[in-house]
Formats: sequence, C-alpha cells, structure tokens
Amino acid sequence: MRFPGRSMILFGFLVVPATVSAEIIEEIVARVNDQVITKSELEEREGLMIQDFFQKFAGVELDEMLAEGRENLLRDLIAEKLLLDIRTAIVILIIPNILMDITQILRRGFPADVFRRFAWLLLLT
Repeated sequence: MRFPGRSMILFGFLVVPATVSAEIIEEIVARVNDQVITKSELEEREGLMIQDFFQKFAGVELDEMLAEGRENLLRDLIAEKLLLDIRTAIVILIIPNILMDITQILRRGFPADVFRRFAWLLLLT
C-alpha cells in the first residue's frame, strides 16, 4: 500500500531551503595570539583616553595629544595583550620551577622534620 501524502511531505522537507541568519555580534580589530581586541574594546579605551586628555590638556596641546593617542591606541592594546601572555607564561612555567629549586635548597639545609613543618606553614599561609 502506498501513501502519496508521506512522499510529498518528505519531498517538501528536501526542497525548502534552510534559512540561516547570521549577525555580527562583535567586530574583531586585532588578534594577539589566542586573544582578540574588539572594536567595542578599542572604542571604550578611546573614550577613557579622551576623557583623561580633556581633563589634562587644552587647545592645541589637546589636539596634538588626541591625535597621538588615537595613533598609538591599537598598538598599546596589543602590547598589553602580549604582556598578559608573558605574565601568564611566567606564572605557569617559571614560578613552579623556582619553587622547586627553593624546595630543594631548603630540603638540603634543614633536617626532614623541620622541612616538613616549614612546608606546612607555607601551605597554610
């Protein structure tokens, strides 16, 4: 027994184009390693810079500082992101190694029971 209605429904699903809507949520101005600088972040920082400059400067000096500030704004944001990456790398890679070195030095210089008490004190603080 054939059901012509069922085949028409199936055919209808295949023929109807899927409508996909996409909207831009945020514009990316720059990418720094695994971080991004968005247009809104850049505009927010520019607004703060302008407020600061209006409080500190006036006249021709204000115009010069605004032009220079706008020129350097993106570069400064990129530098901040890079510094954050460097700081993160230091915390993850270097500090644990330094702590291990200090631990080994302390372990050699103190009897085992004194070292254990000292280590517990460090963990508790």
